[in-house]
Amino acid sequence: MKKVIALVLVLVLVAACASCAGPGGTTAPSEASQSESGSAETGGAASGEAQGGEIVLKYWVTPAMANEADMQTPEDEWFIVQKIHEFEEANPGVKIDYTVITDDGSLPQMFKAAAMTNDCPDIINVWSGNTLFQLEDLVVDLTDLISQDTKDNMVGWDATTLAKDGQEKILAYPTSGNEINGFFYNKQILADCGLDYDKNPPADLDAFLNDLQAIKDKGYTPVYAADSGWSKGYLSVFAAYWQQISGKDRVVSDGSGETSFTDDEGFLQSFKIPAGMYANGLMNADYASVASADDKASFLIGDAAILAGGNGEASTIVEALGLENVGFIAPPSPADAQTKNAGIGGAGQALAISQTCENQDMAVKFLEFLASKEVHAELADHMGKLPLRTDVTAEELNIEAGPVYEQMYEAAQGYVFWVDNLLKPDVAAELMAMSAQVVIGQMTPEDLAKDLDGVAAAAE
Repeated sequence: MKKVIALVLVLVLVAACASCAGPGGTTAPSEASQSESGSAETGGAASGEAQGGEIVLKYWVTPAMANEADMQTPEDEWFIVQKIHEFEEANPGVKIDYTVITDDGSLPQMFKAAAMTNDCPDIINVWSGNTLFQLEDLVVDLTDLISQDTKDNMVGWDATTLAKDGQEKILAYPTSGNEINGFFYNKQILADCGLDYDKNPPADLDAFLNDLQAIKDKGYTPVYAADSGWSKGYLSVFAAYWQQISGKDRVVSDGSGETSFTDDEGFLQSFKIPAGMYANGLMNADYASVASADDKASFLIGDAAILAGGNGEASTIVEALGLENVGFIAPPSPADAQTKNAGIGGAGQALAISQTCENQDMAVKFLEFLASKEVHAELADHMGKLPLRTDVTAEELNIEAGPVYEQMYEAAQGYVFWVDNLLKPDVAAELMAMSAQVVIGQMTPEDLAKDLDGVAAAAE
């Protein structure tokens, strides 16, 4: 039951809905458009409709639930699809009719359009945080439907829980896995520079910058980082300074236009820190231009002492440098930071249930299956991520024991959440597009702040 929806579906659905507004401005698709949509997307079966007595759940899944190996294989061989089949086998009479949405950035608008038709999915895989929260009126409040075991043994609810008007609503299950980003270090190079981060990591940002200068003086590239075409270096590592200094609530209020980027010291410092490193030769000169495929090469061959990256890259790094030669630290904080030494991380993906779902109990059962200890451990391992479930051990993830993994596990217990997931999509897109220019000194943090204030105001 595999299908791929192109972005053109958004235009088709919106056009159909716009052309058939009912009394009082209520939008209702015509019978013809309903029939065409059902035929093209579902084989003619409405959401939840029985096919020979079966319960059918429509599930929109994105490539964010697939790893690099999956992407090289047919979609019906993806890990998540194999789990779908396992659930179907364990629940006779239930079919998960999955559809791969190739452009996960367009999914929210596609979902909003589909919600105005009889062809809305029952379950969606969506970015957590603000992207999810904008769908509040279209998804089920799961607060009282999630099992207590799942609530108690899983982290990441901060990314799927909407706090509004003094109340909190869980709008989705966190999924895929936990992530933590920071700095990998080459122990041999640090030792050559008189440093031992296993025993004496830098106490704060000033100490870290002093260490980087000592590394430079020894002839090494102190820090290797890369934009990689999607603001990787900033969003995954340096943006941690924004939340360390200003806190999560300020990030959200800046992005919504309630407060200003221009007087947010944490935001400004999160760019001044890497821009200063770049200007002083403490970071690689090709930050903005290096290809994604080469964004670790200098570190892997021993030219750079430290790499800005995340846990998903750990296995590649360990394979190249050896387990005994790799360590990890979260970004060292400024002395006056609210949150000390916290790296960007958390659950970037979520699974939500549409309010139009006619079989919500079965949809919850499917999401509980994916969140179960055994299945989640497999999923996190497959995705190269840390588990969101606190009862999954390193041994159960089949990862080799060693200090670098222990360091990442420890750092993941005190992460700050992805800032792009906290911002409105237009604001996040502008931040991603312009961040590299600020890091390499072609734009000032203050100018970017003014730019983002304008985008936030327009989005509001």
